[in-house]
Amino acid sequence: MKVLVLQKMKDIKLEDVEILGVVVYGTKDELKEILENPSIKASSLGGVIENY
Repeated sequence: MKVLVLQKMKDIKLEDVEILGVVVYGTKDELKEILENPSIKASSLGGVIENY
């Protein structure tokens, strides 16, 4: 399946790609700085934990 996806995407130009969102991670202070950016229209916060 991975190869099929790569074959399908190889001819797509960067200019034709629409970015719908991104994932960022960092400390509370780093994320606060990003969230204060007026370009941010919406956000959702989550957490990452180690499996035990």
